[in-house]
Amino acid sequence: MRNSQNIALLGVKIALFVHETQKERGITAGFIGSNGKEFVKEIFLQKEDTDKELAKLKEFLNTFDKSIYSLEFQEYLKKALEEINKLDNIRQNVTNLNMNVSEAINYYTN
Repeated sequence: MRNSQNIALLGVKIALFVHETQKERGITAGFIGSNGKEFVKEIFLQKEDTDKELAKLKEFLNTFDKSIYSLEFQEYLKKALEEINKLDNIRQNVTNLNMNVSEAINYYTN
């Protein structure tokens, strides 16, 4: 029962983080599409919101015992975290306009 509760809590944390990244995705598209002239304040504020949910997710994962779940689940979680770790680099490329809209959208969609 406890394992089910933990996986459900993980699902909630992931869903909240994903929701914020999807909002960031939309604002990022507008920012890049305007060559950095629009959505400057919005992108900054959204990054803060996304970072808050990411911090909550990471905090939860520090106490989450993934070893009791299948190897397939563990691998999927590992790959997802690897993608999340690219977020700062993606953001830097967006800020510097070194990424086109479709590249940014693809990252956030993944």
